[in-house]
Amino acid sequence: MFDLFLRIILVLSVLAAASLGQDKTPVSTETTELQTAVCDCGNFLIVSEYETVRAGDSVTFDLRSAMERPLPEFIQWTVSAGIIISGQGTRRVTVLTTEDLLKPAEQPHKTLPSEKHGYIHRGGRGRVPLTVTASVVCDRSHLCPELTKSISVGRISVKTNVPADVTDLTLSTDLLVESCPPGQRPMEGSPNPSETMVIDVTTQAFDEDNDPLVYKYTVSGGEIIGKGANVKWDLSGALPGLYTITAAVDDGCGYCGKTISKAVTVTECDPSCGLVECPQIDLLAPDSVTNLKNTVFTASVIGGPQIEYHWSVENGEIISGQGTASIIVGLPANATTNRASVTVKLLGLEPEGYCKDSATVVYLNGIRQNEPK
Repeated sequence: MFDLFLRIILVLSVLAAASLGQDKTPVSTETTELQTAVCDCGNFLIVSEYETVRAGDSVTFDLRSAMERPLPEFIQWTVSAGIIISGQGTRRVTVLTTEDLLKPAEQPHKTLPSEKHGYIHRGGRGRVPLTVTASVVCDRSHLCPELTKSISVGRISVKTNVPADVTDLTLSTDLLVESCPPGQRPMEGSPNPSETMVIDVTTQAFDEDNDPLVYKYTVSGGEIIGKGANVKWDLSGALPGLYTITAAVDDGCGYCGKTISKAVTVTECDPSCGLVECPQIDLLAPDSVTNLKNTVFTASVIGGPQIEYHWSVENGEIISGQGTASIIVGLPANATTNRASVTVKLLGLEPEGYCKDSATVVYLNGIRQNEPK
């Protein structure tokens, strides 16, 4: 009854305020119908910012029109628990929930003659409902049915983020040796030149919260190629010296966990280089060839390391000797009327020496030519 009495007073107050400032000109039926259509109680609803909040947090409630029509000018909000901290009388209010919502509730019970108190504690509440109510006056005269919206207030566990840490950083090498100058090689006991100046980098990281991780690499020289836990560190063209790489991971809080750094040394081949000994190669062959006759060809090699021989023949076939210093070649019937050639290639030479490793003899119409063509 008391609630009904308040609602009646609310309507009368609004009507009195409206009558003081209203125009005495009669309102047409068409205008009244338009106002009624604009302010339709059935079109209103309350929307909350969250459906579940933690005790002590604030939450916003909005009165909206389902038909996207203008909202009424007068709205009275009430809340079953908590405090309205802003927005009373407007379409949006902010409610502050309180910690004491979840405190143990005292329940009355019959007091026995031997008891002095009439309350008992039943323990804490894990979650309680919070209900907001909007009383809407439509068309300055019509009080709409109350609108309500409920959410849950409870102990929502908010776990503190644990930063992700880099646990291991692996490099494919910690030493890069530049190539020797042409015609030179490292002295005995010195490191060989690196086949590549690109290092493979592998990072291992751990995040207790299993958050997605973003990897970051900071280098003092060169550049990082790729993204993620496996990348490449390109130090091509880097001057001799010490270079560092640092790996870090971000789980959403920034790169705030543990990092790991590693160092790589880049060194030059010179001056710890010695000259490469190149062999002198010559191909011993007749000045002319005859059709259908087997011919001997011999490679003359002076100096250099131990090598192997590989022969190839154009317009003919190797009868025997492949892999040795001399071969026997069988020439076809047209050898003296067409081009024919024999080539020997030396295998096993040091590539950094840029040594001559092959020799060729060419015949045109059976006559040996001075230079290969």
